[in-house]
Amino acid sequence: MRALLAAVLIGIPILTSPHTVPGTGIDPSWSAVLSYAHEKHLQFGRDIVYTFGPTGFLTTLWFLPYAHGLRMMTDVLLCFGLAAGVCLLAWRLELAPGLLLMGSFSFLSTSYLPGADLFIPMGLLCWGLLCVPGRGGLSTAAAVVLTGLAVFAAMGKGTSLFVAVPTVALLALDQARRGRRRVARAMAGVFAAGTTFCWLLFGQALAGIPAFLHGLWLMSRDYGGTMQATDPRCGPTILMQAAIASALAGGLIGCRCRLGLGRAKAGTSTPRWLAAAWLFGMLFVLWKSGMTRASLYHVNLLLAFVVLLALALEALPLPPGRGRRWIWGFTLLCCLVSSTTLEQGAGAALGAALRLSPLTRPLAFVVDADRRGAVVGGAGERVPLQAAGGAFGGVAGGRGHE
Repeated sequence: MRALLAAVLIGIPILTSPHTVPGTGIDPSWSAVLSYAHEKHLQFGRDIVYTFGPTGFLTTLWFLPYAHGLRMMTDVLLCFGLAAGVCLLAWRLELAPGLLLMGSFSFLSTSYLPGADLFIPMGLLCWGLLCVPGRGGLSTAAAVVLTGLAVFAAMGKGTSLFVAVPTVALLALDQARRGRRRVARAMAGVFAAGTTFCWLLFGQALAGIPAFLHGLWLMSRDYGGTMQATDPRCGPTILMQAAIASALAGGLIGCRCRLGLGRAKAGTSTPRWLAAAWLFGMLFVLWKSGMTRASLYHVNLLLAFVVLLALALEALPLPPGRGRRWIWGFTLLCCLVSSTTLEQGAGAALGAALRLSPLTRPLAFVVDADRRGAVVGGAGERVPLQAAGGAFGGVAGGRGHE
């Protein structure tokens, strides 16, 4: 009960809402195209090919009047569901790691990355870790929430799809290995049925799934070669520090899995290889996404996830002894390298402080408008949906130009 109360307190300040009027740039344009595709019932894989899916329009930062009620419901469920996962996981940790996890998550999600790009992988990580060591009702409930979040993630963005599918597959295999075959079958069945239902619910034809996945794979595979824009704020030093932080996180995963898992009798503990495959895979997808684009936003996303991953790994058991203290020092080093690499500045700090309250959150976007490229204040010009979508020409085909 205390963990859920803490989740409410954390969920309020991190509650996302579309706060930016779309302009004519590339990023607002593809956001408008996704909303236009849903409004006009365009078929993904045939009429539109992109790295987002049918629910992608529900997770962007730009305000569009279409389906605002559905968007608000999605924001509430996603934010409070993630806050509940973080707090329940923190309650399993010792006092210092638990407080650091909740505090770091609250600061990072309100300061740097308020949105689904951080929330979805972090939600899959927290609810997945709640599934790994337990066998009781909480583990079952965590499996249910994890599967539901994975269904939504798989329909939203390619990066989320590449994280969600291995997460459900590996954790369902872990449940079956530990004798919980009914839970394992339920996870696999609900994920398959849920993704199919959501695909149909958002007006897509089942026959278009292969074309959608093929187009998503092609765009993701060639993403690095086609994105030629560079971010002058993200220099070689930041990229090098991000690579070091990622390597430290990988080493921490290896140490945690090597020392804390696979020691119990077969069928009662998560095997080392399974936990390592899941965690390394999640880290690799976020690393690939951040380092390929090499923009400050994507690198910050990677670094924020590394900080939270290092703290969340405290949920994995460790044997008592000196090794425990060395691992805790390794965790702090990983967090220190990642946090010092994140974008700093008085504007970011002030914006974070203001965003902690929904009442002062509008002022935060005035403070850091230059960081976000946001259109704020009374002078912001509203751009029609068709005009914004037109700036991203070539994404929507067929009926997309009606």
